[in-house]
Amino acid sequence: MLSVAAGAAGALALSLPTFVVLLRAMERSVGLAPPIPSQLAGESAEACALFRHLPALRLRLAWRSLGAVRTPVHSCGLNGRSFLVKREDLASPAYGGNKVRTLQHTLAVLEARRARAVAEGGAAPGMLVVGSGGSNQVVATAVHAARLGLPPPDVAWLSPDEPDLDNSLNMLSALSLPLGGRVTAWGASASGTLTLAASLLGLLPKLARGEVVFPIGANTAAGVLGQVGAMLELAEQVAGGEVADPGRVYLPVGSACTLSGLVLGVALARRLGLPAFRASEFELVGVPIHHLFAAAERTLRLHTAAPFSAVPLTVGHTVREGAAALAQLGGPDVTAEALAVLESEVRFVTRPDLVGLYGAHSAVSKAAAAEFDAGARVADGAGEAAPTPWMCGHFCAKALAALLEELDAAGAPAAPSLLWQTKSLVQPRGERDEWAALAAMPSSVRRWAAEGEAQSSLRPGCVPAEGAAPDGYRHLMTRVETSPSRTGD
Repeated sequence: MLSVAAGAAGALALSLPTFVVLLRAMERSVGLAPPIPSQLAGESAEACALFRHLPALRLRLAWRSLGAVRTPVHSCGLNGRSFLVKREDLASPAYGGNKVRTLQHTLAVLEARRARAVAEGGAAPGMLVVGSGGSNQVVATAVHAARLGLPPPDVAWLSPDEPDLDNSLNMLSALSLPLGGRVTAWGASASGTLTLAASLLGLLPKLARGEVVFPIGANTAAGVLGQVGAMLELAEQVAGGEVADPGRVYLPVGSACTLSGLVLGVALARRLGLPAFRASEFELVGVPIHHLFAAAERTLRLHTAAPFSAVPLTVGHTVREGAAALAQLGGPDVTAEALAVLESEVRFVTRPDLVGLYGAHSAVSKAAAAEFDAGARVADGAGEAAPTPWMCGHFCAKALAALLEELDAAGAPAAPSLLWQTKSLVQPRGERDEWAALAAMPSSVRRWAAEGEAQSSLRPGCVPAEGAAPDGYRHLMTRVETSPSRTGD
């Protein structure tokens, strides 16, 4: 995902203004749209936290549940430490994680736009999703587009991540799902940078034709509003006495969509008078998962400094865009409150030894994940054992490492710390033969997938040599059905 951005800004010699224009064009290609009748008839407004609190928005912003459920908050004990976990990973039995909230609006907007275009005698826009080799966004989009009955997305894997079995599994999952007729990946060069430059610039004619290109991390105004709903849901859980009001909320930061939505959600919850996020030590603690973005935040305040407020993939820009969209749709204008939250209640952990390289564990996060896998005791609200979250090195383990370090340094806080679990518990396997599809990919992609080693004792496996049976990894995947007629979405 963000290796795309880093490569484009540096090795590809794409100027920053060109890159900004390209990302802004991707954002606009998604846009906003009101719901169509089938969406209003098929979805309950009560199932959407944003609509529960701002019911007028139901008629102004398309939304699909995607079969997702309200995600619980579980407790976790780990070697004398206690903290909470917001189980976004359990959002959907087909594929959970933070991308579900984003896609509930973005896929619904696309569905509504396609229906209106056809009704007006025009051509329905196509969909292209971009990401790096281990992209969660590509998997989530393919799963939920299929279950919603949308045409399969075209895919552009623009660059490799660091080799890691978790990353290889994501590509294999995507290859097992319905994909469009244009599926491309990085080429034969060692770094993939030349192909990346051509691929990024190749998006321009697609955008000019009116196609929808989901930007890096699906960071769009519609997607951010999905994350606002997630924070309102947590506020409801606090208000209802299901969970204590958290002090610090830890989460990984990739494209900045989720963190930006949580910032807006805090501001909106307070405007609405919800009794949550009132702890004196309340903070949103973001851990950038890309080493270059972490360095830029550490040295330049990338996410908060005014000069970067027009740059996509920064929290400052994304918060402003999300707040403007909320006001445009008829909701309250919480721009000032959200920027105040960003300035005084958001903190970034950017240490190089913790962040490591993009797409893989650092030594610090790997140790934290290993300790978690060996000793975590996760329980639901009734005290019953709950599934252990998947602490991937790409994202979640880095936020976990920051949380554990700060608990060790300061002891038990007055208000509990909470980990925002963004990695899906389910690794989906669709109805296509992903092993045969991988064999048809470029040799550089096949080598990358095979080099990914398992990092967790809970998920041993490997991508076997070419020509062998795919038994080395399929036990880590869960069969999911993608036909909309069988999902009830």
